[in-house]
Amino acid sequence: DLSRVGIDEVDPLWRNIEHEPRIGTLFLELATRRRLRINGRVARLADDKLGLSVDECFPNCPKFIQRRRVLVEPGGSPDADWPPTEGRTLGAEQVALIRKSDTFFVASKHPQRGVDASHRGGAPGFVEVVDERTLRIPDYLGNSMFNTLGNLVVDPRAGIVFVDFERNRTLQMIGRAEILWDREDEPGGRFWEFRVARWRSSEVRARVEWEFVDYSPHNPG
Repeated sequence: DLSRVGIDEVDPLWRNIEHEPRIGTLFLELATRRRLRINGRVARLADDKLGLSVDECFPNCPKFIQRRRVLVEPGGSPDADWPPTEGRTLGAEQVALIRKSDTFFVASKHPQRGVDASHRGGAPGFVEVVDERTLRIPDYLGNSMFNTLGNLVVDPRAGIVFVDFERNRTLQMIGRAEILWDREDEPGGRFWEFRVARWRSSEVRARVEWEFVDYSPHNPG
């Protein structure tokens, strides 16, 4: 039972789970680089609670996680004073956030196995903005489970979220991904490109502040 969920009625999540209960969740403790993936089915309960029926649960390695400490202020969630914005092509503000980011999250789906959520990290600038609708992301060597890439092979639809830790905002995107295998002319050798269909930028409705600690020692130099 997820009893402390910040409710933002205009967030697409709440409309989506009304007709698609399968969900992928990621529990990430940035301060210790611990992460746990729990996938299953979700239902909205009374008193703005979520019930999660677990189908699978597994930990991940701590690679490429930048350490941050979260400071939660008392008093609940404030009313948003920065209205959401949306678009189909990335503007200067969205590009600036992506280029400075060291962390993002990706959602993918398998037609039989369900939905999955994962973390991607690297040094600032590890995500390349190819053009106003295309991102190129290196696939660093991790735990070799290939949950995300395996899903994208059979269903290229994906969702991406960048977090602006300084301004307490998020940039959500939906689109399609293409895996670029064996790019011998580029460092790393394997990438994937994300083609943006729509994006949405909004304020995090919680009183939190983030303190940066350090970068992952596994980030490529």
